Amino acid sequence: MKSRKYFGFTLAEVLITLGIIGVVAAMTIPTLLHRLQAIKLHSQFLKSYSTLKQISKLMQAEGLTGDANDYPPHATNNFINTIRPYFTNGTSCGNAGIACFGKYINGDYTTMTKGKIGAIYSRMVEGSILLPNGTIFFIRNQFPIGTRIWVSVDINGYNSPPNRAGYDLFFFQLMDDAEFIPLGAEGTEYTDSTKYCNQNKYDPLNGLTCANEAAKNPDYFKNLTWK
Repeated sequence: MKSRKYFGFTLAEVLITLGIIGVVAAMTIPTLLHRLQAIKLHSQFLKSYSTLKQISKLMQAEGLTGDANDYPPHATNNFINTIRPYFTNGTSCGNAGIACFGKYINGDYTTMTKGKIGAIYSRMVEGSILLPNGTIFFIRNQFPIGTRIWVSVDINGYNSPPNRAGYDLFFFQLMDDAEFIPLGAEGTEYTDSTKYCNQNKYDPLNGLTCANEAAKNPDYFKNLTWK
């Protein structure tokens, strides 16, 4: 009578295999998650930028300009009141989000290198609009008075971290022709991205020009270091 031969794996072999799988997963999963996060943020950035472009076209069609002097602060025709109707599905959250979140949320945002400096969040006051998907636009009517109008946008919403300039918070400047331009582009107030969009630079305005970098570089979010 012939004896049967059984083929299989020993417990040691199974454990070694599982260990190898675990090591490979530990090495690849963080990279995969980073790529997925980068794709999501890039999509949200493009969508928010597209919203501002559409508003620019509507303003131009109605003969409006981007000259800050046309929108006196505290007047009924200030820029906050002018832009609000263009967000057809948006909710007005008042100064720095207080009406929607019960507090001034601008103080919870940081620079690109996590510095909590007023130079960043002082540019996010006077008005805010919350969209159904959580995106929130902050309107700075004039900064300083009589010079320019800025709009900043938290592309993934206040309740989704990291709430950092250059990561999920981006700044745009309204030009005289009613065009919203990413801050950092030629002709805007700040253009030095080696200083104002630098993951290794500790500056109170670091992150202001990252909108331009994100707009022109499809790998911008992929290259971000989450630290």
